[in-house]
Amino acid sequence: MDYNKEDDDITNINNYLINSGVKMELAYIADEKNAISEVEKDGMNLKVCSKELKKNKRVVMKALANNGLALQYADETLRNNKEIVLIAIKKSSGALKYASEELRSDKQFILEVINLRSSEIKYASGDLNLDKDYVYKILESNAFIFEYLSEEIRDNEETAAKAIKKYEYNLYFVSDRLKKDGDFILEMLKLSPVALCYANEKQKNDREVVLDAVSRNPQVLEYASEELKNDQSIVMEAINNDISAAKYVGKELMRDKKFVIDL
Repeated sequence: MDYNKEDDDITNINNYLINSGVKMELAYIADEKNAISEVEKDGMNLKVCSKELKKNKRVVMKALANNGLALQYADETLRNNKEIVLIAIKKSSGALKYASEELRSDKQFILEVINLRSSEIKYASGDLNLDKDYVYKILESNAFIFEYLSEEIRDNEETAAKAIKKYEYNLYFVSDRLKKDGDFILEMLKLSPVALCYANEKQKNDREVVLDAVSRNPQVLEYASEELKNDQSIVMEAINNDISAAKYVGKELMRDKKFVIDL
C-alpha cells in the first residue's frame, strides 16, 4: 500500500484502518485539528502527519512546544526558519542537529544558539569548528563551549590556552596529546593550578611548581608527589588556605603527632 498519496487518500486509508480494527500506534494524520491535538500529546507525532501538515507552521510549533526534537520531521523550509529552530533548541538539547545546513553554517545564528545552549555547538557545521578566528570569537562570548568543539580545535595549543585562560577547567577537555605534553602543561600551570593533575612526575615533585599551585588552589595538593605531600611547608600552605585540603596530606606527615596537634 502506498502511503505517499494526497491527503484525501490518506484520510480514506485512516478510516479503513480504524474501521477494520487494525492495531497501529497512530495512522497518518491529514487534518490540522487532529494533528494539533496529537502533537500536543507527543511532539514526535509530527512524524505521521502529512507532508502539508509538516509545512504548517502552526502544527510544527505545537509539536516543538512539546518536544524540540520533532524538528527532524518538519519540512525543510521550516528547518531553515530561525524562529522555528530556536523554539526547538529552547525546548530540547540536540535540536540544532536537525536544522538546515544553511542555518548550521550561519555564524551569527550559531552565536545566538550557543547563548541558549552551549552544547549545541557540536551540531554546527564542521567548517565552523575549523575556523580559528570564529572559534576565538565564540570562546570570548562563551568559554563553556570548548568541550564541544572538534578534536582538532582542542588539540591546538593556542586555542586551548585561550579557552583555559577564560575558564580553567577547560583544561579537562584539551586533547590527550596536549595533556601528555610536559611543556604545554608547564605553561598551563601559569594559568591554572588545576594543570598539576596532568603534570609529569618531575613536575609533581618540583617544590617550586607545587608550592605555587597549592597557594592558588589548595585542593591540587592531591596531585603533588608523595614526597611533597609530606613536605610540611607545602602542606601548611595548602591547609592555611583551605583546611579541607588536609585529606591529601601524606601518611608519613600524618604520623607526626606534633604536626597533627598543631593542625
